[in-house]
Amino acid sequence: MRKIFILLFIVVASSAFSQSAHRYKNDLGFNVTSLLSEVIGIGNQGDNPVFNVSYRRKGNKSAIRLSAHVGYNKDNSINEIDFSELSLNESDYRFRIGYEKMLDLSNKFKMLYGIDALGLYSSSISSSSTGLRNDVTEFKFGGGPALRLEYKISERVSLMTESTLYFLTGWSEDVLHLGGQQLANERNTTFNLNTQIPSVLFLNVHF
Repeated sequence: MRKIFILLFIVVASSAFSQSAHRYKNDLGFNVTSLLSEVIGIGNQGDNPVFNVSYRRKGNKSAIRLSAHVGYNKDNSINEIDFSELSLNESDYRFRIGYEKMLDLSNKFKMLYGIDALGLYSSSISSSSTGLRNDVTEFKFGGGPALRLEYKISERVSLMTESTLYFLTGWSEDVLHLGGQQLANERNTTFNLNTQIPSVLFLNVHF
């Protein structure tokens, strides 16, 4: 991760020194909160939906924002009690679209306010060589207001943090199998109100 952070820093630094008076219409943002947490130990994203990449298309005073996240994890291990083989497969997909207004606070600071809509899907499949398998899936959708603060480093690079209030609803399903036979199936409807204080940091590149 530190190598990725260093490479990203080099790219941003080279962009910062190639400044231009041109008004850029496109932004590509990278969530660097977790990278900063590893390098200098700051940042806490909690249980709120995290989006690692964000694209913004700007107009004169407003913009359309698209954000996405794709995660996948696979792990194999041995149960030290009965020496059975354990397998875990996890996937996580998130998508967000939003409309926002832009307000210049100064030459360096800009406030962005608007509304977002988002959808979240996650899946976790754990299985054992004993024939036991547990499938957990979750789907949520919703939206709410968003407030962002952007600091301009140069014409090509800026930093941005955000605060959101999302209402999410959806369902979760937990299915247990043994030897191919279904033992239990639990399905629940979920309702959540998620608040995000300004604890995430995006590095934006303008082009």
